[in-house]
Amino acid sequence: AAQDMGAKPSVIDPSATVEGAAIGQGCEIGPKVILAPGAAVDHGVKIGACVRVEAGTMLGKGCNIAAGVTIGKGAKISTGVQIQDNVTVEDSCSISMGCVIKPGSRVQAGATLGKGCNIGSSVRIGKGANISTGVKLQDNVTVGENTSIGMGCDIKPGSSIGKNTKISLGCVVGPTAAIGNNVSIPQGCPVPEGKKVADGTQVPFGGKVM
Repeated sequence: AAQDMGAKPSVIDPSATVEGAAIGQGCEIGPKVILAPGAAVDHGVKIGACVRVEAGTMLGKGCNIAAGVTIGKGAKISTGVQIQDNVTVEDSCSISMGCVIKPGSRVQAGATLGKGCNIGSSVRIGKGANISTGVKLQDNVTVGENTSIGMGCDIKPGSSIGKNTKISLGCVVGPTAAIGNNVSIPQGCPVPEGKKVADGTQVPFGGKVM
């Protein structure tokens, strides 16, 4: 006989709208949630009140989506991701396994977050940005469109990074630093607190931010 894996039915609040969405076992769907037709929710997902998930979006196993979150069309939210209150994830974003996104942050269309990223409160991640594995974006950080941030970088609170900029792996960007557009910062290069880095600056490998 097949083993009973302890699967339990999902609990869906009567005020939730889920018709046409696929929902796994052991999920908890809160009040006034809207899952658009074609949304897919894997096993063991918790969704808080007033969350909206658009068509074609997939929520991976064991995700925890807090109250007031909006997730656009065609997004992929992987296993064990935690999205806290009032976060917006726009269309076609990809959020990898184990990421945490804190309250009030916005991830714009087509942005990608690697495994285990830790995104603070009120962070703005621009369209098409690529945030690599294990990056920390602390509270009130802004990342521009099509910017890439390398593995293990730590971007301190209140700093801003412009569009089409490349921050290589292991960089620490100090609090309230302002890095412009089309900038390149090499591997392991620190950016001091409050430092302004002009548009188009290309720091050579082994160089310093002057």
